[in-house]
Amino acid sequence: MIRTALEDLRRSCVWMSFFAASFVLMYLGVVLLTKYRFVYFQGYLLEADPNLLRAVFYLLACSSLWAGAFMKKKRASKERLGAALKDSSALLKHLLVTFIFAVALALVPLLSGFFLFFLGALYIDFYILAAISLLLIYLSVPRVEFWESRIKGAMKG
Repeated sequence: MIRTALEDLRRSCVWMSFFAASFVLMYLGVVLLTKYRFVYFQGYLLEADPNLLRAVFYLLACSSLWAGAFMKKKRASKERLGAALKDSSALLKHLLVTFIFAVALALVPLLSGFFLFFLGALYIDFYILAAISLLLIYLSVPRVEFWESRIKGAMKG
């Protein structure tokens, strides 16, 4: 029974990740439209140093990677899953909230790239960070086997 619930939950997570990926495509459309519609667009902070902007927003994107890995490790720990094992609906809610947090953190590089584009017209950086965001969205969908092994480990420990 738990396997079918996990498979259904994963299916829902896949659909939500498609929805999150559509945000990446939407932001890509806005950037492309702005880039080709306003050919002389140079960003809104003309006097800002582009390297400083890159450093700030790439640091923000990297910190979201670290925060995502840390959060996933903590929420999938034996202690956290063990507390949610008493009730199956609480366990499924715990797993779903973990996924939602992971996807939200996966969108931080996209937003960082979007700010880089509008502040400094750094569209190449937007493309790089959007690709990283798409990869993180893809990686945030856990496999059913991963969930099962974590739950079994929490039951034993």
